[in-house]
Amino acid sequence: MRRAGPITLAALALFMANKAQAADLCQQVTASHSLQFLLDEKSGGVVQMIKPASFPADVKSFVIKSDDSFQDQEFQTFPLGKDGAGLAVHYEGSEAEQYTVMFDRVNGHLVKADPPNLNPTAQSYRNLWPVTIGGAPALFSSGDENGKPVTRIAPWQGHAWGAICEIASHDNSQTTK
Repeated sequence: MRRAGPITLAALALFMANKAQAADLCQQVTASHSLQFLLDEKSGGVVQMIKPASFPADVKSFVIKSDDSFQDQEFQTFPLGKDGAGLAVHYEGSEAEQYTVMFDRVNGHLVKADPPNLNPTAQSYRNLWPVTIGGAPALFSSGDENGKPVTRIAPWQGHAWGAICEIASHDNSQTTK
């Protein structure tokens, strides 16, 4: 039998820590009875909606270069943590369709980051909302899936997304993916 080396064990530990942190966010929301704040898209309990903030000038040009749908649009930027990461958002159309660009600052340079897939079944369009949960930055999305209400949360962990957890709104059960 082959023994796992230190890199494999370290990767496993990181994977388990990411799953644990995501589950912790869902557990925090459930235990603090804060799910309704997410559903209402309002601050309260352990949930704080992240407010738009100004970013250095290079962010605007980076966002427009990353997604030309941002050209000539008013858009808002939301910080995710303290390392220069953020989410740019603008809305278009009569149904207010949301367009997003996620960015991160790594070693002083802006890079595009993919947002987490909080709607894996893609049966309905959902918006992403930036929040902190117990002080940890995250994105969440709430909606119906197969006729059942579900809220998914993904924690931003420095320069990457952690594992997604979900809360089934009808029974407050939670799972981590």
